[in-house]
Amino acid sequence: NLYYSQTKATKIEIYQGDSNVRFAGDVFKYRTSNRNVATVDANGVIKPVGVGDCQITASLNTKNVVINVHVKPDNVRKPTLKKDIYYYTGEEQKIELNNFDERKMNISNNVQKDVGNYQTVVSLKDKNNQKWLDSTNDDLVFNWSITKYDCTEEVKKPELIKITNNSIELVRIT
Repeated sequence: NLYYSQTKATKIEIYQGDSNVRFAGDVFKYRTSNRNVATVDANGVIKPVGVGDCQITASLNTKNVVINVHVKPDNVRKPTLKKDIYYYTGEEQKIELNNFDERKMNISNNVQKDVGNYQTVVSLKDKNNQKWLDSTNDDLVFNWSITKYDCTEEVKKPELIKITNNSIELVRIT
């Protein structure tokens, strides 16, 4: 089993019977039954291309070794909102998400400037070869808003500390 975006090379190793004698990879000729699922190079290195099943055949003279390959979709962690309320500043504001991976995800409607309610959509870039950890691949919708800052809280009047001849006195300024 391989994952679609697996970057580590998977190399075929073929041994003689039950012994520890290993054949060199380049003495075989390799072929895949489906280049849309996996490819194999002259050294027997398998590279996943898309989700599905195929067979890799290693041939030496008239002998064949067939390896079944199953390529699984990538499991992608869903992003989550860091916060859903932003305060109006007059400048553009960008929604903040945890676990957003721009290599694997698209995002739309994530930058706004004016007071209002907004929906940001996050989708997988390759729905054929990626899925969320919960095995779905539906687009995610995040609701967020920009609101006016409420500055109606009563402002306290400043206080002054007065120190004179061994006494400390709190004086309110009116």
